[in-house]
Amino acid sequence: MYAYDLHERKKKISVYDAINISLAKRNEYILLTGDQQLIKQATSENVECHGIIWLLKILFERYGVSKDEIIKGLEELISSPNRRIPKDIALSLKKELGSK
Repeated sequence: MYAYDLHERKKKISVYDAINISLAKRNEYILLTGDQQLIKQATSENVECHGIIWLLKILFERYGVSKDEIIKGLEELISSPNRRIPKDIALSLKKELGSK
């Protein structure tokens, strides 16, 4: 099984991360994560990776989610103690969208 072999070769990732990389690779999915170790390992397996900021931009640019909804989501992500998000990038996107 590819995921098990991947986990054995790359001890720095969990079995669950290896399964996610395996599924993304097999199905040509984009892996959405902010985990730098997972990004590094997935990229080495030729799996495209992006984070939540990228996803919010896509939702706005391609799918018509309103600026207000994106800004609200960013504010919730920034203020949540349970989520890790690059605050400088999130604040920059808020400013880019016209929020103060």
